[in-house]
Amino acid sequence: MNKRSTLFACLGVLVGLAAVPVYGQAWGVRVKIPFKFAVANKTLPEGEYVLSAVRDEVFVQDSDGKRLAMVLTNAIAGRAVGKTGEVVFECYTNLCFLSQVWTPDQDTGHRLLRSQLESAIAKRETGKYVALPGTEKMREAIAAPRKIPVSASAAEAASLCITRLLANALTVHGCWFSSCRLRDTWQAGGPS
Repeated sequence: MNKRSTLFACLGVLVGLAAVPVYGQAWGVRVKIPFKFAVANKTLPEGEYVLSAVRDEVFVQDSDGKRLAMVLTNAIAGRAVGKTGEVVFECYTNLCFLSQVWTPDQDTGHRLLRSQLESAIAKRETGKYVALPGTEKMREAIAAPRKIPVSASAAEAASLCITRLLANALTVHGCWFSSCRLRDTWQAGGPS
C-alpha cells in the first residue's frame, strides 16, 4: 500500500473512532416488580419498570420513561424466554439485586456484574433467584447519537496509525529531523 493510501486509511480510522453515532433498535422488557431492588448503586422501590438492552448495556426506566440507571453487562446464553422476556433478581434477606435481563425473542441475555454491596452480602448468605416474566413485548428506537467508548485494541490501532502517519510525513518531504542520520536511525528501528 502506498503512503497516500495509508494516510487516508488511518484518517478514516481516526474519524471513525472519534464519535460513532448509534441509531438502532433496543429490545426491552416491561415488568412489574413487587419488591424494592438494587441496581447501579441505587435502591429502587417496587413498581413498573422498562429494562432495555443495547449491546452490552442495560437501561432501567420507570413507567414514565425516565431513565433511572444504566449498567454494563456480559452476554449470557442458554435459554429462550418467549415473547415478553424475563428479569431475574438475586434476593437476600433484606434486598434483591437485578441480576439478569432476558429480552423478548432473543436467545441471549444480559448478566449484570455484582456490585461491592452484593458481593459482601453474598459472602455472608446464599441468595435465591427470583424470575419475573415481562408483561409486554417492547421494541424502541434509540434515536440519539452517543459516543462509544474506544476499546484498548482500537486505541492501540489508532496509535499505530498516528505513528505511521508521522513516519510517512517525515520521510515523504525529505529530512525533517535535525540530521538525516537521525531519521535513518529512527526508520531502522532505533539506535543499535
